Amino acid sequence: MMNKNLLYTVGLSLALGFTACSSDDVSTATQQGEGIIRFTLNDGTATTRATTASEQKEKEIVPSGVCVVAFQKNGGTLVKAVKAVTTDAVNYTADLGQSGIFDIYFVVNATDNLANAITSMSSSSHATDLFSIKANQVPGTVLTGDISNGSWNPTTDWYFLMTGKNENAKQGPAGGDTGGTDIGAVTVTRAAVRIDVDATGSDITLENLKLNKRYESTLLMRTDETDMTGLGAPNTGYTISATGETSTAALYTYEYTGTDTQLTISGTDAKNGAFNWDIDLDTPLLRNHLYKVQVLPADPNEIDKIRYTITVADWQTGETIAVKPGEFVDGLPSVTSVACSNAGATVTGNNVDNVPANGGVITVTVDTSAGNTLAKLVCQDQLDGFHVSAPVVNDRTQTFAITIDPQTGDATSPRTFTFKAENMHDKSKASAAFTITQLAPTV
Repeated sequence: MMNKNLLYTVGLSLALGFTACSSDDVSTATQQGEGIIRFTLNDGTATTRATTASEQKEKEIVPSGVCVVAFQKNGGTLVKAVKAVTTDAVNYTADLGQSGIFDIYFVVNATDNLANAITSMSSSSHATDLFSIKANQVPGTVLTGDISNGSWNPTTDWYFLMTGKNENAKQGPAGGDTGGTDIGAVTVTRAAVRIDVDATGSDITLENLKLNKRYESTLLMRTDETDMTGLGAPNTGYTISATGETSTAALYTYEYTGTDTQLTISGTDAKNGAFNWDIDLDTPLLRNHLYKVQVLPADPNEIDKIRYTITVADWQTGETIAVKPGEFVDGLPSVTSVACSNAGATVTGNNVDNVPANGGVITVTVDTSAGNTLAKLVCQDQLDGFHVSAPVVNDRTQTFAITIDPQTGDATSPRTFTFKAENMHDKSKASAAFTITQLAPTV
């Protein structure tokens, strides 16, 4: 399959004929159409993809942000870098100042800063100088959990940076009323990457997505050999909150060539409560690609297992490139601290003794960083006499409050509660036990 990550060159034949003109002519090239190209832009979105309100923003083109850059063929120097002109936001023209056979590149939705960097390149520049220009505009933003209701602010979020080539170069006649060489539709593709999470049909509600390696800038062109150190280190904790309809959520990033990308999904499981799940994508994030994590409905025969699939698709053609199944591999929770502030109670290690007969509250902190899911506190030997609060979740730790009820008046001896922190999807994975001993009532 053609590598969609590259900005390709195209040999474009422009009109070579010159027509004599008098010294009164203001611009022979403009008057005769020499060096002028005419084109339209095709955003390259796969026709098989449904267009929602948010996805429509992925296709929009800012007419003032279209740049055309021509170089002499076969690695030659810069001919011209200009902003294209349009009167109807459909048909564009660019005056390259001379006719010839050139390698021509298109940059679409460039911010003013990026367009200035492109159009101010020196006449000695080569295509590699264009490729190494750093674009600092955001890759894209969806501000609500449901991508179909995405809110968009073109001032702060701008539009999707796109680059492209001309797939249908054709020679047009010069002079007369032609207005230059018509090169037809130029297909441009996005520099960004989109990651979707879809939990439709499952029992989970999404709250946050977190990407551990996110670039917020990109080079205009990259090959497998390109040095990306100029981009600096990626953002290591990019988080987007899901709001509104929370069965789906999305985020955007720029390409990342490593294979250590991890997506963390946070939310609520209807059966088991809050969760933090890590998904290792195990693949580079390539520009103009879609990565979709589909959380599957629970299998009635294995209700404790949460499975998903990762689908990688070409953003331009809709072609599915890879499908990877997976499940959330649960780890072993550990109790890291136990505290009790009731008068007379003592804490040794994780064990609590001398809880007053009239009741008390024990605070328990559980670390779940060894796994992809959260824990629950389970009492091993008592059915009642206590209550466990919903946990307060802070990334990979949970804080529970265990309330011990008062001993009844006819109790004659202390009672002991034995707890473990169990993985909420696999009870065989549990922490070491800890005990809470409550005094008997004073007779």
